[in-house]
Amino acid sequence: MRRLLIGWGLFTACTPHSTRLHLALEESGDTDVQAAADCDETYATELDYIPQGTRFSGDRLACESVTHATAGAEDSVIRVRLDHWEAEEAARVSAVNLLGETVLGPLLLTEGSQFDLPLTQSGEVLIRIDADASDSEYTLSVACESGCDREYSRYPIVLMHGAAPADMVLLNYFFDVVPTLEDAGYVVIAPQVEPWRSTEDRAVQAWEQVQAAADAGLGRRFHLIGHSQGGLDARYVADALDNGHQVATVTTLSSPNRGAPLADVASGIIELSPLDGIGIDFAATVLLGVIGGGDQDATACIDSMTSTTTEVFNNDHPDRSDVAYFSWSGRSCGVLDFGCQDEFDGEVIAPYLAPAFQITAWFGGDNDGLVPVESAKWGTYLGVMGADHFDQVGQIAGVTDGDFDHRAFFLGEARRLAAWEE
Repeated sequence: MRRLLIGWGLFTACTPHSTRLHLALEESGDTDVQAAADCDETYATELDYIPQGTRFSGDRLACESVTHATAGAEDSVIRVRLDHWEAEEAARVSAVNLLGETVLGPLLLTEGSQFDLPLTQSGEVLIRIDADASDSEYTLSVACESGCDREYSRYPIVLMHGAAPADMVLLNYFFDVVPTLEDAGYVVIAPQVEPWRSTEDRAVQAWEQVQAAADAGLGRRFHLIGHSQGGLDARYVADALDNGHQVATVTTLSSPNRGAPLADVASGIIELSPLDGIGIDFAATVLLGVIGGGDQDATACIDSMTSTTTEVFNNDHPDRSDVAYFSWSGRSCGVLDFGCQDEFDGEVIAPYLAPAFQITAWFGGDNDGLVPVESAKWGTYLGVMGADHFDQVGQIAGVTDGDFDHRAFFLGEARRLAAWEE
């Protein structure tokens, strides 16, 4: 059984006085033919999303089947109630998964009837009222019946990593974030791409993995959260690769949306030789030493994050009107910058990031060791993470500086996106 399928059981109907009766389940293989016997042809319409705790009132026209998405958490039970039904004949109501498979029903419901759906996966499930030959006004409501402390979002969350040593990507780039979110109830997809590639190449690899998740019935739309270069990847996916309105939101975390000074230095756009003889080779060594690389793709990867390339990228890939864009900056503090440390709960730049932090400060101002605060701003700006570039994702291996709690941060982001869906 696919994870998306709704668990079988608790198929009950209730009168308005809550007398519980077992609903008859139609077993015929040609239920669609039976339901629309008097229609020359039928058609299907998907109408408004019904969040838990709300209801929808509308008209189901003759020979039309109507579908509503609702959503819930894995291991919870949602209750679907037909609060109003105008037609004389009972409504034929089914639950359908995201692969289009009927997983419950059709059930014959009259006004005031309801049924319970145990969910085996967080996210969307579809409620369909089948077509017949009569018009009918109707009202459907959805509420949580049990397991209501579980969390969920309507759309899965996609975590898109930045450039990093390959072993960090394979082991756990977003350190302990996926299990933290999954334990709370969210569906999470974490594509793994070749870290030292251009933004365009990385985005294609990530999107292929998201499409595989969609094909498996995990989601129809997605929330993309990209850290560092992963944010550029997410923006490229939304503009250049998403032809089916599948990206709902893009959130960039300390992404070089307007370039990174260290990349400019490494690629020769900024000359450092006047500064005490420090050369471009040193900057490139610092960059490669901090985030890995060193193969033939390192040049393309670094070039994707220069101010020159990101300016072209921003012009070529504008924000889409059907996608919501959000961003966070990151900021760390120098060893002697006590005011900054007080503001950000003791955050101090890690020693291995100190050279990169200083170079970035010279040319970009406040930063997290790699990306300036101002460069990271994009779309709706959500604020500053008091953490260096690695602390933001719990690196290295869960050991971070200061009091920044990366697990709590990502859980907060999941909750923010779930609230946005409402």
